[in-house]
Amino acid sequence: MEQNVNNNYDNDVKDETLISKTDANNDSNFKKMKFEGRYEDLKYKYMVCIVFSIVFLTCAITLGILYTNSSLMKNEYGNSLESSYNKAVYELVDNVNDIELNLNKSKVSSSESLQKKYLQLVCDNCKYAQSNLAYLPVNISATREGVKFINQMDGYCTSLISTNASLTSEQKEKLQELIDITGELKLVLNALIDKVIQGYSILEGSANANLGIDDFSSNFEGFSSDSISYPSMIFDGPFSDSLYNKEIKGLPKEEVSKEDAQAKLEAVLNEKYEYSEIVYEGTTSANFDTYDFTVKLNDNKSIMVQMAKRGGFLLTFVGEASESETPTKSIDECAEIAKNFLTACGISDMKMVWNETSKGIAVINMAPVINNIIYYPDLIKIKVDMTTGLVIGYEAQNYAYNHVERTKTTPSVGATEARELIEKTININTQKLCIIPLEYGGEVLAYEFDCEYNGGHYYIYINAYNGDEERIMKVVDTEEGALLS
Repeated sequence: MEQNVNNNYDNDVKDETLISKTDANNDSNFKKMKFEGRYEDLKYKYMVCIVFSIVFLTCAITLGILYTNSSLMKNEYGNSLESSYNKAVYELVDNVNDIELNLNKSKVSSSESLQKKYLQLVCDNCKYAQSNLAYLPVNISATREGVKFINQMDGYCTSLISTNASLTSEQKEKLQELIDITGELKLVLNALIDKVIQGYSILEGSANANLGIDDFSSNFEGFSSDSISYPSMIFDGPFSDSLYNKEIKGLPKEEVSKEDAQAKLEAVLNEKYEYSEIVYEGTTSANFDTYDFTVKLNDNKSIMVQMAKRGGFLLTFVGEASESETPTKSIDECAEIAKNFLTACGISDMKMVWNETSKGIAVINMAPVINNIIYYPDLIKIKVDMTTGLVIGYEAQNYAYNHVERTKTTPSVGATEARELIEKTININTQKLCIIPLEYGGEVLAYEFDCEYNGGHYYIYINAYNGDEERIMKVVDTEEGALLS
């Protein structure tokens, strides 16, 4: 029996030992499985980190390459634009130098043919200088006097070319005045050249001048040609510079936002112009407070625009002509283009009252014609490229100053009575009723008589209320332009 007990005890011990070994093996297997699980988990996380790092590094490298390429392209574009601006400045200086040179030559010459040759060169240089100024990103308000001087000099020299005689002593004295003012303009331009030589960036200067006049444009401040008194002759249309009344009567009192002004500009552009962007250049505070914009066209040309804050009225629009001098549009087609442009600006009842053409550009003076009365104080001047059919110039200060509804438009003096007041030796071609600006302010209803006398072409204006002879203007006839009868 004792033996059986011992045998049972041995069996129990063996069983416990077997169980202990089994538990140990199970525990060892569990730990091994647990370790392997953790290893797999760490291995997965490690692979995820590696993949994420590779993706992140790839994106960073790609973005870096794109940013570098973008910066290089931007710098390349900026450098190209800066070079074109510098080129325009140097060409502007060359043209003004040539203007002074050819003015001196025409003044010294005693030959009528040579005088006219040099004067024609002056006119050509004036047009090139206008294009140079139009291309530069300069403040319009600051350069207005310079542009005005070049335009008036161009017109005056054109009038001298049209005469059938050599220059008189008085005309040569006037040329000397032009030479003196041109010398002052040269000083302004030399200051610009000095800045460019010293590394001044025209592009950066214009971009940084969000308000007011940039450092580059400021060189034009103080330049004025008001000391020159031009003869009272028509070479740019009757009453084309009639800003006698400085009170702004043609615009609403309410000011619009920059965004509303740009929207009005886009409405004018969208039908005919292909452009990439409209750049806001800031504001100008002068006779008119304006929002200034530059329109970047798809053909690498640009348009400088001023929108009056009052009403968002389009005040000035200065673009570039095409290089072609082979016109495809007639003057009548250009007049229709000008009329449609004005309609897009919200201006109606406009008709062409004067036109001239030069080197593929039609200059058209438009005025309201209501009940057969021409409203000369409200004149708008438009330039149309006769090749592209696009408006490349527009100036509406007269309209903005003067356009109001007139109520007193019934003459007291009859047309026949007014006609009899003209000197009997003068041949009258046509007559029209019009409102004209008076020389020292105000305006009056008058009869316009298109006349000829002793080989000359004149316009005589008779007051339609009292019969007084208000104005006499001598027309400068050229092969390129004439007042419409």
